[in-house]
Amino acid sequence: MTEEVKKLIIDMALNRVSRESLLHHFGSSVDGADLAVTLLEEAYRNHDKEGVECALIVAFTFGIDKRNLPVLCKLIDADWHIKHEDVVTALGKLADPRSVDVLRRATDYLPAYLDYDESRALAVKAIWALGRIPGKHANDVLVELSKSDDKRLRDVALKQLEIRRTEGPL
Repeated sequence: MTEEVKKLIIDMALNRVSRESLLHHFGSSVDGADLAVTLLEEAYRNHDKEGVECALIVAFTFGIDKRNLPVLCKLIDADWHIKHEDVVTALGKLADPRSVDVLRRATDYLPAYLDYDESRALAVKAIWALGRIPGKHANDVLVELSKSDDKRLRDVALKQLEIRRTEGPL
């Protein structure tokens, strides 16, 4: 992703340029969701941490769909970027059962840039995302996490299990 494209995406995020202007830069027939998939895959291939951030902005702006799932799952395990929480949020929006194992790994992952975070925001967001996913596998992982030695994770997992019992997966 060029610096020009990154600037354009940031300008769109800051409402300095319209969504239409961003899409026009890529051609008159470009769809924003398609663009998000392309940019995320490119950023992953190139280990472009700023590109990941910009591609996620595009994805959140124009919509995240199941085409994003493979690259989002790979980005959870990538240690070269700093947008793991946003990746988990995107996976939560998809609520796809194929992401359960990746989200489970995210509950254990503590990237160096989050080493200061005693609230375990990445793990908590991963548990929230698991709570949105239908099915037995997600439920089993939440049950496992509800027995964690980490009180914060245990409490969040128990809360998600309670929500599932009363409302079903969100």
